[in-house]
Amino acid sequence: LLVLLVLLHGISTPSDPPGVVTLRQAQVHLPLDPQQPPKSVALPHILDDESPAWWGRVVYTLPWPEALTYAESAHARLALLLPRVGPRFRVLLNDREIAQMGWYAPETQTVLATALPHLVALPPPLLLPQATHNRLIIEVWARPLERSGLAPAQLGDHDTLLRRHRQLEWWQVTGAWIMATLALFVGVLALLLWRVLGERLFVLMGGAALALMVRTVTLVLVEPALSHELVFLLHRVALAVFVGLFLLMLEDFFGHQLRWMRVGSWLMMGLTPMWLAWAQWSQDYTVVRAW
Repeated sequence: LLVLLVLLHGISTPSDPPGVVTLRQAQVHLPLDPQQPPKSVALPHILDDESPAWWGRVVYTLPWPEALTYAESAHARLALLLPRVGPRFRVLLNDREIAQMGWYAPETQTVLATALPHLVALPPPLLLPQATHNRLIIEVWARPLERSGLAPAQLGDHDTLLRRHRQLEWWQVTGAWIMATLALFVGVLALLLWRVLGERLFVLMGGAALALMVRTVTLVLVEPALSHELVFLLHRVALAVFVGLFLLMLEDFFGHQLRWMRVGSWLMMGLTPMWLAWAQWSQDYTVVRAW
């Protein structure tokens, strides 16, 4: 466990490699609400922590770091790495769009760009001769309760950030699909054993594993064929079912006959859908945090 925690820390908060600068500040404004003055924010910036006026289209202007320069713009190989942004976004370099995900999709379509890390190459023809004169903008279309916004971004050498992007993609996406596949295998195997042996332990194990599989899959699906509200409920109810059934499995395995654990597990699984429905009705992320 300690090795995994150290590995996770290394992947999540690395020091800046040569030729790369981490952007931890941004200027933000609301184009649809001119009454809201622009302000400087620290990244990560979570729009659920702001007032409802910020739960729409938000424009982040990223300052070009003075340390990042180039001799000739035509030969510059630069990229922007966005570990977490969205759920819908687009990137503009000097007022020209260079990347987007879900920006032009119908409003009814569920798009969760936050599920992936994004690497955006900066086209040399669009770069200005003086590096610090470049204007880098990220527009985000927020969605309440989805932790919309922008995480610290990295700007610099394309090849270095490509390696970093592959590392993040393996950890966040490939690793998640591997976990989901293993959970499906364990769940099916446990249910087959339960059918043959009739042991309650195996049905609890199978149910917990399948709930974990659902929870993990909803972490990495970018365009699920469900509404935002259903994905929100499914993602969190699956976690409650996984935890509840896993605790019941442990209690059954050790045979301690802990009534409070059984009652608590079933209450957690039963109350979670109602609690999350309350969160959706109130549109208050504090309710989700409390859950």
